[in-house]
Amino acid sequence: MRFMMAALLVGVIACDGGDDSGEDSTSGDSFSPEEGPWEADEISTVDTCGFFDDDGKGGDTGGDDDELVTLTVTGETSFNLTDGTDEFNIDCTIAGDQTFTCDGGTESQSLAKDGLDASINSTFSYSGTFSSGTEGTIALFADVSCDGGDCTLIVKHLGIEFPCSVTQELAISFAG
Repeated sequence: MRFMMAALLVGVIACDGGDDSGEDSTSGDSFSPEEGPWEADEISTVDTCGFFDDDGKGGDTGGDDDELVTLTVTGETSFNLTDGTDEFNIDCTIAGDQTFTCDGGTESQSLAKDGLDASINSTFSYSGTFSSGTEGTIALFADVSCDGGDCTLIVKHLGIEFPCSVTQELAISFAG
C-alpha cells in the first residue's frame, strides 16, 4: 500500500513543464512552462493514512528529497509530466491564469494474492499554479478507502484507519 501511494506521489512531483530556453515563456495571454527536466521539492504533506511516516500514524511530514520529472508541452494549453517510467505519466491543462489541473483517476489494489479479502481503493487529483515559466507549485489530493471483510486486519496490523487521505504540496522548478 505504501508503494501504491508513493507511486502516485512520485507522479505528482513531476507535474510541470515547458520550453527549455530557461526564460519565462509568457507572451500576451499565452503561457507555456519551460520544457524539459523539472525538480520537485516537498513543501508539506498531510497524511492521515500514515503512508509517509515511519510510525505509521500519518501527519505532516514536511521537506522531502527532490525528485525529477520531465515536462513536455503537448499543445497551446497542455503539457505532460513523466518520471521516465510507465508508472507516472499524466496529462495537464493550463488555464488562462497559469493555474493547471492534471488527469486524476481511481486505482484499486486487490490484496487477494496476499490471502486477504480486501481491496485498497484510491481516488486522486492534481492541481497547481505556475508563478512563472520556470517555477510553481503542484498538489496531490488522494482519498483512500478499503473494501472487504479483512479491512479490519489492515487497520489492526498497519494502523491505517479507513477512509483516510493524503494531500501533498510540492514546489516545482525548471532544472534544465
